[in-house]
Amino acid sequence: MNNKRCKIVYQHGQETCNVVNFIHQKIRDCPPLLAWAEPDLTAVDIRSKTGRRRDFTPLVRGIPDWPEDLPLVEARLFWQISALHVVAIDQCGCRWVCIEESSISGVEVTYSEMSVLTLRDHKRFGLDEQTIERLSAIEYRQNGRLVGWRLVASEVL
Repeated sequence: MNNKRCKIVYQHGQETCNVVNFIHQKIRDCPPLLAWAEPDLTAVDIRSKTGRRRDFTPLVRGIPDWPEDLPLVEARLFWQISALHVVAIDQCGCRWVCIEESSISGVEVTYSEMSVLTLRDHKRFGLDEQTIERLSAIEYRQNGRLVGWRLVASEVL
């Protein structure tokens, strides 16, 4: 793990559309490098070993190909220096927060990077068919308190 200082800028908001529609808008604007989502529990297959639908992979590289009929309660999109976190707030709305590293302005934080060991926990990350090599988590802390995080793959470091 390595620690260094950087600045991050927060943006946040609330939308009247659901998580799926909001994510689709953001993907059209700028395709993510990685994407993760959590489906509504009423839409998963509780009889499967993982509790996931067979046509849904929660963590994917690039633009997600999640089923259109699968309602999401939470999703995250990750770019080279930013991340978007979206959470459902009711049947048709969502809240979101975006963090982005900045060299000009923002909140000063400690930045640390650590490896994510998806090979050790394939089922949790939904990686039965694929592996994301050299996946790392970036944590942002202010006065020791975690204030944000994002994922990166080695190709974008």
